[in-house]
Amino acid sequence: NFSIHIGDVSNPSNGVEFNGTKENALFQQYIDFLASQRPKADAIRQKMDQATTAAEKESFQQDFVKLNDEVAAYQREFIASNAPSMASLIVKVNMSEKTPEFAEISDDRQRNLARWWYEKSHYFDNVDFKDERLLRTPFLYPKINNYITKMNYQLVDSINYSLKYVLDQMDPKSDMFKFYLSHYLTTYANSKIVGHDGVYVYLVDEYYAKGSAYWTSEEQLAKIIDTANKLKPILVGKVAPDIEMENQAGQKIRLHEFESPYTVLMFWAPDCGHCKKSMPDVIDFYKEFKPKGVEIFGVCTKFYDKAEDCWNFVKEKEIDLFLNTMDPYHKSKFKIKYDISSTPQIFILDKDKKIIAKRIGSEQLSEVLQKIIDIDEKKKNEAG
Repeated sequence: NFSIHIGDVSNPSNGVEFNGTKENALFQQYIDFLASQRPKADAIRQKMDQATTAAEKESFQQDFVKLNDEVAAYQREFIASNAPSMASLIVKVNMSEKTPEFAEISDDRQRNLARWWYEKSHYFDNVDFKDERLLRTPFLYPKINNYITKMNYQLVDSINYSLKYVLDQMDPKSDMFKFYLSHYLTTYANSKIVGHDGVYVYLVDEYYAKGSAYWTSEEQLAKIIDTANKLKPILVGKVAPDIEMENQAGQKIRLHEFESPYTVLMFWAPDCGHCKKSMPDVIDFYKEFKPKGVEIFGVCTKFYDKAEDCWNFVKEKEIDLFLNTMDPYHKSKFKIKYDISSTPQIFILDKDKKIIAKRIGSEQLSEVLQKIIDIDEKKKNEAG
């Protein structure tokens, strides 16, 4: 049993007293201290705003730094004196360590980079991932998510490295590990960002396939691993699976023998409403980008009994200006290799048939391809 006494009902946060609950009393003590420092900080800010010379502003800035140092010193003393209380834990996880200025580095860019690396490498200094109490606070998730999504280049390898760094600090049998592994698996399974399915595959291979997700049923685990295995061959950066198709005249054409600086591999179906709506965009895109070395390798996803529908669609939508193919008897197993469950599906390949982008809409083709071309041109210029 515990009680709360509020001295001023018009301002409940002022003068609160707890009886019979040491944790709340400790935390209120900390809150009262911060409240006592706030007027001091406000007064310094007001003086800074009213300062008329650089010397005055610098003086007030030093006062602000001194006040922050005093608060940090109080926080460290509070943590040391009250460990391992919940109040101490909350204060510690929310502390921000001071980043060195690295004044010895003269180049601004290199100095900022050094500061950033320091902040990243010390980001979790005050977090004990083995302490399960943090899981049920509102502080840990925003901190981890900020680290993954804001303090990393949003490239698959960088995200994978950081997720492993975080997950491997947790007890693999804890609720914390279970929550965060499950959360990020779901997050990247549903991500709309091109290429981020590679994070999903990584988490499956690194944890689920190795038996770390002990809470997952056999049936669910089998589905998760199966999905990852389907995605592996068509991840961004992989060489696209080769498929042998045929044109309307029955001539065999292999994807890997189709020479072009950039290939747009497009799977479509004649009875697909989205395909019908997409074709005008595709035609406009092709007319604009063909002079830039872009070719389209179209694939009708229907089989022999619908072959006539495929070729009628080509004529009706006037997409015979670029290559269209089909595989009447599915000998190439293109639907399996490219995980085609719906249409249209678009992949962008480089000259070596490596996947650069995938699962993008026809309306995005021009923007995405132009960015790819610009990046490649920049690389050539820097190399040459």
